[in-house]
Amino acid sequence: MEDPWDIQYNPQNKRMYIVSFDSVKVVETSNTNILVVDTISNPAPTQSGIQGIAYNPKKKLIYIIHTGQVFPPASNIFADTVSVFRASDNTKVDTIALDANRNAVDLVYNPHKKQMYLLHRSISASDTDTILVIRTSDNTIVDRITLLGQGCTDIIYNPQKKQLYVSDIGDNTVSVIRTSDNTLVDTISVGIEPDGMAYNTDKKRLYVANTGDNTVSVIRTSDNTVIRTIPAGRQPEKIAYNPHKKRIYVTNQAEGTITVIRTSNNTIIKTIPVAVRPFDIAYNPHKREMYVTHPSTNLGVVGFVSVVSKNDL
Repeated sequence: MEDPWDIQYNPQNKRMYIVSFDSVKVVETSNTNILVVDTISNPAPTQSGIQGIAYNPKKKLIYIIHTGQVFPPASNIFADTVSVFRASDNTKVDTIALDANRNAVDLVYNPHKKQMYLLHRSISASDTDTILVIRTSDNTIVDRITLLGQGCTDIIYNPQKKQLYVSDIGDNTVSVIRTSDNTLVDTISVGIEPDGMAYNTDKKRLYVANTGDNTVSVIRTSDNTVIRTIPAGRQPEKIAYNPHKKRIYVTNQAEGTITVIRTSNNTIIKTIPVAVRPFDIAYNPHKREMYVTHPSTNLGVVGFVSVVSKNDL
């Protein structure tokens, strides 16, 4: 697989969608053998790569970011797009044009407002990052939320407080957005270079991987206070929550491990060795397994996805 990066689980068809630069692999997980059953190709492979993915369970649609596209070809105008695919047969049904000369980084679905929130990074030193609000009934951009900094990396939705959280690797903060009116309501200082985040619905805690100082910040979302800082492995990147075991799993890219945190007392209970350079991680609740992407380490070296069985979690 060419440089697998982002990963998203579809609970309705029990399939994993694995993003690489040139395509999205659709992986069947319900059988004993894990099989690639389809490939969604990049519609503009000479102009862009695929950056991220999100699933809309209401409309059963897959949203895929294409970054670095040039419109028209040979011009100097960069305009990322989002392609929309029907999950039943992986057929493209729509294209959403984004603001020019910005880099689309990540997106997340809000089931309460039936909207997709797309993190749009500024490429200008004089501007800040934004969030585009996409109405999924007709895939129209209906609002733009201005953030305070640059270098935002991850976006996550809290269904209990109906808020968005955005990690900002440049300012060492997490921004909090109230989705009822798309207003920035708080900024939380965390560790150095925060990246991946995961929300624990049982404890109402947000976990943030701080890549720059090898820690995980634990945020109490009732008042947006950091209540604990947990040491992780070297270069922690992404996080996933396992509701069955009530544990947090953190990929440590620089040492090929996963840190496992018990959420009842926020202590590390084990470190799971995996293959080289683990990046993104997603939980499959039906098989109770973790899927981990491993991007290519060197030019010409193929990346891959590893699976951690439920007995090892």
